[in-house]
Amino acid sequence: MITQSPYMKKILFIFSICMLSFRFSNAQTEPASNPTNLRFQYIKHWGFDIAFTKSVADSFLVLKSEQPFSSQPQDGVKYQKGQWIGNAKVLSTSKADSFHVREVQESTTYYITVFAYNVNGSNTNYKQQSPLTNTLTTPASSFDNYYQNINIASSSFLQNLHDLIYNHNVVSYGQYRYNIQPNIWERDTTNGKATSFCAYSGEITVYDFPIVFGGNPGDYSKEHCLPQSWMRTISGTTSDIERADYYNLMVTNYSNANAVRSNYPYGKVVTPTFTYLNFKVGKDASNINVAEPQDIFKGDVARNMMYEMLCYNGLQGNWGLDNLNSLATQQSETILKSWNTQDPPSKEEKTKLEYIASIQGNRNPLIDHPEWADCINFRQIVAKACVAGVYDFNKEALKYQWENKTSFSFELNPNQDYKDKWIVTDLSGKIIAEMGRESLGKTREIIDLNGYQSGVYILHVNTVNGKAFVKIPYFNF
Repeated sequence: MITQSPYMKKILFIFSICMLSFRFSNAQTEPASNPTNLRFQYIKHWGFDIAFTKSVADSFLVLKSEQPFSSQPQDGVKYQKGQWIGNAKVLSTSKADSFHVREVQESTTYYITVFAYNVNGSNTNYKQQSPLTNTLTTPASSFDNYYQNINIASSSFLQNLHDLIYNHNVVSYGQYRYNIQPNIWERDTTNGKATSFCAYSGEITVYDFPIVFGGNPGDYSKEHCLPQSWMRTISGTTSDIERADYYNLMVTNYSNANAVRSNYPYGKVVTPTFTYLNFKVGKDASNINVAEPQDIFKGDVARNMMYEMLCYNGLQGNWGLDNLNSLATQQSETILKSWNTQDPPSKEEKTKLEYIASIQGNRNPLIDHPEWADCINFRQIVAKACVAGVYDFNKEALKYQWENKTSFSFELNPNQDYKDKWIVTDLSGKIIAEMGRESLGKTREIIDLNGYQSGVYILHVNTVNGKAFVKIPYFNF
């Protein structure tokens, strides 16, 4: 048997006391309380500011969700901005008690939840009980009295509409990456990076802020829906009002979308010569070279192009398709109007409209009144008899909200007469979820996209008034 000397026992006792002291000095105590007085300011369709009164803590975990927060932060875990915890996305993990919130849509309710926590290295301890919470609802897209002097039955309808939207602020083409991009297209993800997608193809890209717009492989670009080469002012530059107009610009991959589209008209590709994800270029049924973006942006690009023609008609001549330059005469008016009907304005498009309107001071009437497209002959920009009732079915409130990172809920209207089932498809048309008539007695349906790739999915509904579509952008990061 080995015995320890009194001296050795003393050394071991001192060592154990030191180790115990080291452990307690590195362990983190839970904050005594969470912060208070969560408040909101400068609430817009696309974002808002939050502030709260700090409690005594090292930092604060701030979360945003579209339902009450359904989970809890775990002690010992250090979360990142852009990460998901249950049904909420992390907005901040810093000491800041006020900041701007983006990734917001019009007419949507958001739940903000704040936890205080202490930290030492990778050691964290959250005040998990009674977090600070509050909710707000962003304003719905509204044109108020903007069109009060516009009468589609008036002989001066088109001239009055042109005068209204042409009177706007000149914007900076180069500043698009610092205002429209981060406020509308961009999303936060982990490791301090941002993510965005190509409107034509659906490609999703992760990058360091700010996004690179340029002409090199992998770069993104500001695509002109109505090509610059079609414009009557062909010798101009992107500093010109008609070339910098934000309503005519979409974010696209340069080499695999923008450059390949070139100045081709939009159309339905029958014989592809180039494909990139959900974007195609090739021959249509009339053997004309056309570009076909993904389905969920077809209405967007059509409304952008029709706006550009209305806004700048008369600038060095008539901006009807028969009078513009280059390949404009090959653009099918029927395609534009069909896409306008098949892909009605979404929450995302309406939110973008409100942001651009706040900068340019004008609105896109084809987003506010998509039915007006039927009142205009875009080959010559002249008024025509309207077709009544084209957009009646779109008056139904098609609303969805995220329950958690992978599931969204859809509100059912008990007063609507539905012809058959609801369907969720990917952009190829593949059905990934469907609900039969048995769901029609409910007021809410929940759809889970767990296991599916990031991208845009489409919820289809068929009513007695017609078919309606809702775009569901899904970022599984």
